[in-house]
Amino acid sequence: MATRKKYFRVINSLFLILDHFENFTANNEKSEEINWVYKGVQRILDDEDIEEIPIEIGEPFNGKYHKSVGSHSDDLEAETVLEVSRKGYLIRGQPGQEDAILRPAEVIVSNGPMEKQSEKEITEE
Repeated sequence: MATRKKYFRVINSLFLILDHFENFTANNEKSEEINWVYKGVQRILDDEDIEEIPIEIGEPFNGKYHKSVGSHSDDLEAETVLEVSRKGYLIRGQPGQEDAILRPAEVIVSNGPMEKQSEKEITEE
């Protein structure tokens, strides 16, 4: 059990490194050295069959793969993914087995259109 926790901490540290690389490169020009290190970390995850949780903006919120970290009104239906705040990672299960979620994706979800919220509040009163 202690070994499992140790590996989980190492894997989560790699996720944090990827988060920092992505935040840095979003605001700065990618150097060849930064790109090399980023690809090295990505290769480690690939070698262990760890992959990013695929998310489409506008897809329904799924508590198995997503963690809601915020919400706001939008034209999309309630409980729809509006943006990804932090990527999530998993190991795909074999056929008949569930995926192992290593870190759920942190997402912002829709509360639904403003008009529908107002109607709901009126009918609840």
